[in-house]
This record gives sequence, structure tokens and C-alpha cells, in this order.
Amino acid sequence: MNFKEWLINERNNDAFEIRMKKITSFLLKLYYGIQFNEIAEVPRELFSDNKSSKLFNWIKRFDPNFKSADGLKIKSGTESSVLFLGNGIVIKFNDNPSEANIAFLIKGDPDFPVLDVGSFNDNNNLIYVIAMKELKVSFNELKQDVESALNLVHMFQYKLKEINKLNSKKVVSEFNEYNFFRWLSSYKGRENRSYQILVYCIQLIKLYNKLHDKTGYYSANDIHDGNFGLTDKNTLSTFDYGYSDLVDPKKSKNIEIDGV
Repeated sequence: MNFKEWLINERNNDAFEIRMKKITSFLLKLYYGIQFNEIAEVPRELFSDNKSSKLFNWIKRFDPNFKSADGLKIKSGTESSVLFLGNGIVIKFNDNPSEANIAFLIKGDPDFPVLDVGSFNDNNNLIYVIAMKELKVSFNELKQDVESALNLVHMFQYKLKEINKLNSKKVVSEFNEYNFFRWLSSYKGRENRSYQILVYCIQLIKLYNKLHDKTGYYSANDIHDGNFGLTDKNTLSTFDYGYSDLVDPKKSKNIEIDGV
């Protein structure tokens, strides 16, 4: 590897961090049977002098001043990498078709940050690229409230499954705010129930339901406080739709995500 290749590799989202995530994924698969996809890195062509590539021109739709990924902030998750354009827009790269389908079906919805979705071929691998509004995630003073709201909503989900499983009349209790507050009124736990936490609970339930209604996916498997941010209206939204269960295939049937 020459110096230029090494430099690109180092700039491409903290190579050490990516290596550690890949090692973690391997160990989880080896010992627990949990399979993660490879991390989709920011393509090297965005660090090159090739300003005429289709991917480069696609990104310029969201930042006309975009010249290179060189020097821009890049972060990686378990499977994805995100390029921060510095103008309130981020570009997410991954190879997860379920997440791409969800993003495609909710793009343009004001409750979610997705602006557009495309795809491209990178070394014979199909990679999806998702343009999103950047959510505000530097809200440490609210992080505990978000975590508390998630815990309450998840406990409600679990209890609802039990109720519906044991209900001999086959009348399904729905996952909504009304049933949430009915459950909460009899819940004996000591979790904080401040006004702000309850507001977040309502927002979470509405997000879950809207995701399901619009996409057919149950998208709460990997939803945690680290995958949330605040919109311009200071409401919760999520930028991660991975590890989702398809429960209504009709809604995502025949999706075709165009190449960039």
C-alpha cells in the first residue's frame, strides 16, 4: 500500500474503529450466532480527483459546493458509514436492502429525516446511499429522558404481547397512546414519569406506528437512544432503520431503488 492509499484508508472513517467493529461482528457471529453485514465504508472515489462520477454528482444535489470527502466528518455504525456534508445534510452508506426499502418508503415525510435513496455498485457489491437531514444528537441533558421513555415503551410492548397472547376473546389490544396510558396507570414500576418523558413516549409510539403503516416493517429492534435525534421542531426522530422485521410484505412489494 502506497502513502496515498494509506492516507485515504485512514481518512475513510477511522480505519481503526472500522477494524474493531469488524472484529466485534466476527466474535458475535462466532460465539452467539449473531450475523452482521460488513460495514459499508465511504467509497474511495469520493476522496479522489474524479469529479464526474455519478455518485459524486448525486451528492452534489444536496451540497452544490461538495468537492471531496477529504477532511469531512465521517462516522461508522455496526453496518453503515455516514458522511457529514457540513450543511445539515448527511449521506449514509450501507448494503442493507431492508433499511433502504424503509428509507425509500418514508422519504419526504416530515417526521423522518430521509430526503432521497439511491444505489450504486462498489467492487461488485450493491451499496445503498441515503441522504438525510442531520438530526440534533448533542442533547446530553435529554438523553436520560429519551432512555427512560424507550424503556417504558418497550415494557408496554412486552406487556401488550402477553395480553394479546392470553386474550381468549381474540380482541387485539392495539399499540397506541390510549392503551399505553391505560397500562401505565396500573404499572407499579418506579421509573421516572415526568411530563417530558411522557411526551417522548407518545412521540415514540407515533413513530413506531407510522413506520409500520407506511413501510410494513416493524422497525423497533435496534431503536435505542443512540439512534435518535431531535428535528428542527424539537421532536424525536430516528435515522437508523436496521434490523427490522417485515410483517406486511404488500407495502414494500416491487420497490425499485434507482441507481445514482
